[in-house]
Amino acid sequence: MNKDAVIEKIKKLLRMKRGGAPGEIENALAMAAKLAREHAIDLASINPDEESSRERLTHLHALMGTRLPLEAKLAGGIITKFFNVSVIVSRVGCVEEGRFQKRWKVNLVGTEWDCEIAKYIFAFLQRAFRVVWSRRENRRLRNREAFLNGAYIGLAVRMENERAREVVSDSALLVIDRQLARREQFVEKMFPKLQNQDLNLDNSATAATYAGVHAGKNINIRPAMNQPAQTPRAALPAPEKQMALL
Repeated sequence: MNKDAVIEKIKKLLRMKRGGAPGEIENALAMAAKLAREHAIDLASINPDEESSRERLTHLHALMGTRLPLEAKLAGGIITKFFNVSVIVSRVGCVEEGRFQKRWKVNLVGTEWDCEIAKYIFAFLQRAFRVVWSRRENRRLRNREAFLNGAYIGLAVRMENERAREVVSDSALLVIDRQLARREQFVEKMFPKLQNQDLNLDNSATAATYAGVHAGKNINIRPAMNQPAQTPRAALPAPEKQMALL
């Protein structure tokens, strides 16, 4: 472990003193002191609030087009709910070939690493939603919107169940809460005119919706998640709103 990595580990251990059980705090501080001694680092010179480049928040756009397809909205809902990012949808003006036109822009807000993973999953899910519709078992179903809404629900249920099996300590939840609060502050600063908006899924077509739920439960994100060089961090709890409209 190089010195920079050791310093980042010490920062995380020092941040533990703001929350967690007394025993956890004591162990974290003792481990931080031990690492500092072993690597000849002055513990007093380390500022636990100083962000590393990996933890610094940023935003990047994942889609820009003249229309915002349903599968993009649903993919945005999933990555907001499970992949440590906030999704901001806006309409921007641009000039192409001498003509002014409005385009939809999807921004992902989070750490650079989380945004890169979310961007990959965003593209993967759009393809996955198109595939489950094109390969639906009952070809007589014609309500694509209800089917894909059901697929979103099925996939979300599957991922919620997978997340429920993961053991998360109280101290980890405190870190997650701080990350979510940081993203909300960043979004408020970068996008001051933001308005929250639900996906408003229309599930009135029962047969198509139930077929979609079944198909969505079979969407497997794990192979896509294994494509990046590193394993993504644990997912954050779902915020109240799934997408934001600017």
